[in-house]
Parts: sequence; structure tokens; C-alpha cells
Amino acid sequence: VWVRLEDQPDRTSVVVEDSGTGVTDDDLARMGTRFWRAGGTGTQPGTGLGLAIVGQLMAAAGGRLDLGRSPRGGLAARLIWEPR
Repeated sequence: VWVRLEDQPDRTSVVVEDSGTGVTDDDLARMGTRFWRAGGTGTQPGTGLGLAIVGQLMAAAGGRLDLGRSPRGGLAARLIWEPR
């Protein structure tokens, strides 16, 4: 897992990336929705609320959560704050 801060004139971001096995297009599209867990089989531990809560907290703080693929192979989660 890699964590970095990106401070630019128009925004500040915290980026968390991993080098996992990657995510499918379907999984990437659904990540961050409530009660969704990777694999779709229900065998993964947890409630499927973590990313949904992070997204809501970011929105309440005036930012957003962007999820995408990491060039390292896994997931990239970007927490972005832009001045209003």
C-alpha cells in the first residue's frame, strides 16, 4: 500500500494505492455503493459500507472520493478537496 499527498493550487488530494490483483470494470463501477462487497458472492468479510461512508464523509467535508485503477496493479482511492 502506498499513500501520498498531492497539493496543487486548485486542489489537495490524498491518494491510497495498492498492488493487488486489480478490479474488474463491473466491480469498479459498483465500489462505493452501500452493502456491496468484492466478488459478489457474499463470502468477503465486512458489511460493504466502508467506501460508501468515506464517500459521504468526503461530500460533507466539501470533497469527493474517486476510485480507479492504480498503475501498480490494484485500486487507487483518491480523496479530493477543491476550494469553493
